Amino acid sequence: MQSFADRESAARHLTAHVLAVLAVKWWYWSVPDNRWLLTFPIEARLGAVTVRFGYVPTSSVTLRGDDLDKLALAIP
Repeated sequence: MQSFADRESAARHLTAHVLAVLAVKWWYWSVPDNRWLLTFPIEARLGAVTVRFGYVPTSSVTLRGDDLDKLALAIP
């Protein structure tokens, strides 16, 4: 794990390297729907990502464990 001397250094690192990952479309394989769902990450933390499916604001869920393996940047 990388450490930073101060809050500003950490914020610069996040802006340059991590936040871009949250700004792109992702895809999630939905087993019940048997299809890929357009997915937008809205929050990320160790071991969990909260996402929104499509453009529906009320569709947010938190993915953990094996569900994280169902996320992809492109449909395989």
